[in-house]
Amino acid sequence: MIVRSACAVETHDSFDAVPADVWDRALASGPTDVVFLTWGWQRAWWDTYGRGRLLIVVARDADGTTAIAPFFIDGGMAFLVGSGGSDQLDLIGPHDAHTVEAVVRTFDPCLSCSTHAFGKMPLAISLLNAGGEVVDQAIR
Repeated sequence: MIVRSACAVETHDSFDAVPADVWDRALASGPTDVVFLTWGWQRAWWDTYGRGRLLIVVARDADGTTAIAPFFIDGGMAFLVGSGGSDQLDLIGPHDAHTVEAVVRTFDPCLSCSTHAFGKMPLAISLLNAGGEVVDQAIR
């Protein structure tokens, strides 16, 4: 298990807020280093197909490790940028519990709170294939 120090989380509504070199360095440090997650591809996809509100979540640890979660919000749901037209979409950078928690807390700070409702907050995460069919689901 990797233990990390607290991280700073920023949210942005523009690709210009995250330099391409920072983005691509984070991509190279994660398990899914594919063209569909590069800054250039993600930006081109958003400029062409983007809808709703862009929400880029950037988490930075004290040691400089950066993780990025590029989402857009449409119809009350969050989607990874590139959904519906790109393969191998994923979080960008390290995939430890610390990073995932930082992303979840961006959407709802209380969702993963352990101080008053540990294990009681409803949560459903669905993994969809390119056709929009559910291929896996975790419900709590």
